[in-house]
Parts: sequence; structure tokens; C-alpha cells
Amino acid sequence: MKAVNIRTEYLLDPIGLGNSRPRIFWNDEGEGKQKEALLCYRINGGEEKKTAFRTSSMHCDFPENLSSRDRVEFTLSLRKEGEEGFQEKSEPHSFEIGLLNPSDFKAKWIAGDYSPKKGKRYPVDCFRKTFLCPKPKKGRAYLSAEGFYECYLNGKRIGEFVLAPGSTDYRKRIQYQTYDITPLLQEGENVLEALLADGWYRGSIGAKGRTCVFGKQTKLFAQIEIEGESGAKLEILSDSSWEWSNDGPIRFADFKDGEDVDARMVPSYRGKARETKAKAPLMASDNLTLKENERFSPESIHFFSPNHAVLTFPSNWAGFFAFSLQAKEGQKLDVVLGEMLDEEGHVSLKNIQCVRKGKKTPLQEVHYLCKEGRNDFSMRFSYAGFRYAEIVSEAPIRKEDFRQIAVYSKFE
Repeated sequence: MKAVNIRTEYLLDPIGLGNSRPRIFWNDEGEGKQKEALLCYRINGGEEKKTAFRTSSMHCDFPENLSSRDRVEFTLSLRKEGEEGFQEKSEPHSFEIGLLNPSDFKAKWIAGDYSPKKGKRYPVDCFRKTFLCPKPKKGRAYLSAEGFYECYLNGKRIGEFVLAPGSTDYRKRIQYQTYDITPLLQEGENVLEALLADGWYRGSIGAKGRTCVFGKQTKLFAQIEIEGESGAKLEILSDSSWEWSNDGPIRFADFKDGEDVDARMVPSYRGKARETKAKAPLMASDNLTLKENERFSPESIHFFSPNHAVLTFPSNWAGFFAFSLQAKEGQKLDVVLGEMLDEEGHVSLKNIQCVRKGKKTPLQEVHYLCKEGRNDFSMRFSYAGFRYAEIVSEAPIRKEDFRQIAVYSKFE
């Protein structure tokens, strides 16, 4: 008898848990009825401890109260009815506690240096922080937003979580995610960049597409904790020293309505972030990661003219629309995504679209201005249910240039 499919709070080897005594779950492999389990564990690499407990339910609470940032490595052994000794040890597993106490959150909430007006839409905020790092041994990033965020360290994406930090009632709680950034750190100069979009906080939500439901000013929280090989510790905290501008390529991004992108633009970071406050406490998300999964190519294409076509993908999915194509600078590409076609073969949104005070929502549109040469695009801060994509483009339309990306939390 052996413990298999071991999970902590239903997650595989998670980091950043928000529970000081997380639950451990497993299945048993083999014959017989499980009578007792033996948990062998080390906290922060310390001496091994053992706890035996009677159980037939294939789960247990961790036997000690843990503190913020504690890391536990453990194995499980099982004993079945009628046997004296414990069976084969499980594969090794681990989990790590996140930030449990208000005093653990040292970073400031920051926002772009402008005063937003209700009803007006704004480009995506771009933040940057450059810092020096000793030879790294371990690094953690604790990230959140009132809005959607994406963060990059030395040009590489931090984590796989998309549309982070996830849906929540921003009046009561704000989820944060914990990431292992050790592989992304480098000795010497490091550059941390963050993008901040409207998301559910300021963007259109609900059947009628109301905006600014939770607030007018999107905000970012970033707390980076680094341990060097020498034992030196370093904290990079979001504050007013961070560079900011909103002149990057994403000129508009709405969860339901789509994205406007000018690929020719590069953020200048000519301004500074402004410190602010959030309305609710931060809490660990403890969720399965919402991420990109399958990628699908169109199964067919129908041309109305050389610059106007409808792509048909194999099936209807909720997720992102993406392309990679060659174009000349300034060429425009307009896309509408939908689940059905009308009688003339054009994309129709009548099955999902509502009209409120003359405003239609969702729009599920992409408007893209190309740079010279290769243009790589994927939706990042919007989300659409679609099988069909209607494209009007000044650049050549080739079926093989386009993709549909399924976005969901992958259950086992």
C-alpha cells in the first residue's frame, strides 16, 4: 500500500498558501483497508519529524502551526489493517506558506500618475524597477492588483497565471499570487516590468457592461524577496520610486470588449508611480492556476475579398485570439470574435450581446496597428468565447498565421 496523488489544499507542491495548518490529501495504491498514516517532514530544512495518526479518510491537517514563508518537505507512509509496519514511502512532496500577517506586506500599492474620470477609458499602465542583486539562491514574488497584472523579470514572464489576480469582490478581499522567481534572477542588474489593465476592477462587467464598479483607479502591488547565496537578503517593494508611463503598445484593454494595440509604440517610463491604498486586505489565492492550454489552428477560411475573411476554428472555446504575421508599418488589422455566423456568413454576437443606453457589450474586438516586419500578438487582458474570427486586414490574411488559445484552470 502506497500513498499516491498527494496534494496540499488540493494543489500539487504549492507555494504561497494562506493557511497555517494546510490539509494534505492522498489516494492509496494497493489492496487492503488503510488504518494509519505516517507523515515524515522537515520544516525549512530542519531535523526530520514524524507524526502517526489513525485515518481512513485519506486526508489530514498538518500537525503544527506554521509561520509565513515556512517551507515543508514531506513523505507519507501507510499501514493497513492487520499489518504492524508502515508500507513504502510516497514520492517526496513539498509546500510553502505565503504571507499570513498584515505586517508581512511591506510594499506599497501604486498607481499611474493621473486622475482617472469615470466613463473614460485609459491605456494599460506600464511600470519598471531596476535593481542590483547578489548571486541569487532563492527568490519569491508576491503580486496582486486592483485590475489585471502581468509581470516580467529580465524580459521573461513571471508565472503562467493569466488574467491575474482573478475574480474577487474588491470591497472585501484581494487575492495575491506567489511565484518562484529564482530561475529568472541574475547576479548584477535586474529589470522588473509590470503591466496593469482594467480587469474586473475598472473594466466592463456583468450583462450590461457597467464600468468602474469597484473603482476608477487601477493599482499594483509587488513585493519581491530575494536571498543571496551569501545569506544576504534583499527586498524590492513597489513604491513611488518605480518608473511609470501609459504610452506602451496596449492602448485599450477591456475584459469583455477586447484590445486596441499599436505595436509601434514602446513605453517611455518617463514618469513616476504614485503611492495609494487598496480598499480590502490581501489574501492568498490558493487556487488552481488559470492558464493557457490547447492551441488550435483554423480548420477553414472563407474570403469575402482578399482583405476580408472569416476563420472557422474546430470548436467553440473561451480564451485568447493570437496571430503571428509579416506586415508593413502602420498596416491595420481589425478582428471580431463570436460563437455564430449570420445568414450572410459574417460573425454575429446577437446570442451574447446586450445593449444598455446605446452601448453594446461584449464587443470581443481586436484592433491592431502593425510594426514593420514580424508581428506577434495574443490577447492578454481580454477574454472571448468564440469559434469564428472575422478579419479585415491591410496585411495579407493567411490561415496558418492565426490561433485560438483555450484558457482554463486544469482540473485532474
